[in-house]
Amino acid sequence: MDHTELLRILSKLSNAPETKILSGACDVEDIGDGFMNHVLRIRSRENPDMTVVVKHSPSYHKFIPDQPLPAGRINLEFCSLNKFDELHPGCVPKPYVLSNEHSLVIMEDLHDYKTMRKALMEGEFHMEAVKKVAETMAILHRKTHRKCVSAAQFTELVNRFKNDEMLSMMDCAFFTFPLLPYHKTNQYSAEVKAQLPRIYGDQILQENASKIRARHIAMKQCLVHGDFTTEAVMVKKDSAKVKIIDAEFAYIGPAAHDVGTLLANYIFSYYSHKLYPTEESPGFYKNLEDAMKTTLSIYLKDLNDYLTQMKSSLQYQI
Repeated sequence: MDHTELLRILSKLSNAPETKILSGACDVEDIGDGFMNHVLRIRSRENPDMTVVVKHSPSYHKFIPDQPLPAGRINLEFCSLNKFDELHPGCVPKPYVLSNEHSLVIMEDLHDYKTMRKALMEGEFHMEAVKKVAETMAILHRKTHRKCVSAAQFTELVNRFKNDEMLSMMDCAFFTFPLLPYHKTNQYSAEVKAQLPRIYGDQILQENASKIRARHIAMKQCLVHGDFTTEAVMVKKDSAKVKIIDAEFAYIGPAAHDVGTLLANYIFSYYSHKLYPTEESPGFYKNLEDAMKTTLSIYLKDLNDYLTQMKSSLQYQI
């Protein structure tokens, strides 16, 4: 979709107070670098401080047009953002308008934020932001956990966040292709390539991966983000404020999916900084060790607190 056509479509979606700038002259800036979606900043020419973000999710791969993608994923993302905001107000960019017809959503612009992944790569670390992310994850999981809501509420969540096509993509990307020797989608550094026979020949690793895959598909505990990487966490500079983005993989699944994904990203960053330290901050990797410990401490404390409360409540009822 070219920018002229996009602005024409957006002008018809300017009825909400937050999107009124779309009725006037605007400029378009492409700010996305993902492979599935187009993310654009729309800025008012009359008042350049007024902006919104548009996420357009075409039914094909952004760089491989003949590879189809689930067309309805933008609807689920809009629903997920609204649900997350309902559960923990302010934890996501505010979603304003959904257009299923044009596969796009208009939302709050986080122009003064950057992804946590970028911040870590640039040697920026804010422990308060790490704490806030762990607290947010714990709250989202607790408030939708099957042990904390009624059976009817949980059934409604399962039906509302049915996301089979995106789950199938995730299954291939996480649990199938990486374990197939020399699959065309796998990319390796020279150092990793030398270790491939050990990886693919490790029977215990293969068996454990199969067990995790089965749980990922079958276990239904709570509403999970589904792609809780440091790329999906936006951090405001010099602040503990964080926002969670990219919720199109959300589904009812195992809480450990989100926890494990975030910890894995911290681990990658840990080794990146440990193996390739900078002169300015040779011990930066230790921050990532602290981030992992703090994340688990906060998350497990919240888990223990609400399970203890439930047990006490049940004993009282008995």
